[in-house]
Amino acid sequence: MNAIERGCGKRARFLAPLALAAGTLWLACLSAAEPPGPLPEPAYSLACDGVTKAATADWTDRRSGLAVQARVFRYTNFNALEWCLHLAQTGAGPSPMLDRVQAGDFTLPASAGDTLTVHYSEGSHESATDFQPMTTPLPTGETREFAPRDGRSSDGVMPYFNVVCESGGGWIVAVGWTGQWQAKFERAPSGSVRVRVGQQRFHAVLRPGERLRTPAVLVMAYAGDWLDGQNQFRRLMLAHFTPRPGGKPAALPVAASG
Repeated sequence: MNAIERGCGKRARFLAPLALAAGTLWLACLSAAEPPGPLPEPAYSLACDGVTKAATADWTDRRSGLAVQARVFRYTNFNALEWCLHLAQTGAGPSPMLDRVQAGDFTLPASAGDTLTVHYSEGSHESATDFQPMTTPLPTGETREFAPRDGRSSDGVMPYFNVVCESGGGWIVAVGWTGQWQAKFERAPSGSVRVRVGQQRFHAVLRPGERLRTPAVLVMAYAGDWLDGQNQFRRLMLAHFTPRPGGKPAALPVAASG
């Protein structure tokens, strides 16, 4: 599990635009029979060359026929990386039990002396505080976990996080999933942040011919203060994720209730 390169500090320089070679993506565990405790070594990993704008990698378990494909995209102008895993059962029988599947498990390389804060939004739960901005400190040795309620992806918390370094710079982490996702930020004594993103409470097998995809994960590194990061992320969303039918911004309907 290697770090996604970026140093804290207002004058931080990126070694590469979120070099893909600096990240390892993996499925954590393929067996529900694993005893509690530390996760085993990754069953699947992908390292990319840091040059291509899009990459795929395939892996198949010869015993069961479970096939995994990782699809990775770089947005070079925004120092951002997005990926998603696709699973399919190609064997004659069912797959192994899929449990604790991690769409992403990676490290943000802060040091113990860095003061980190996680910025996020409350989401909606039919109250006057819907979507209000929130912050929580992330000191060494502590963990912050986020998940929506009842399978609604923005009920209680939005799936967008800004991990801010007080000395400047930070990372945006976004989860692309319309159901029950989960994101965990675990600060090590050394100061680095282990980030794990996946589908909460996933526990299933795939029958022959069945397939699924994991939540998508997007990570964007930035320099400057946290508002610089927010605006860089907004520009990324407008440039690459906003529908533009006929090459024009979409005129979306708006509905409200009193």
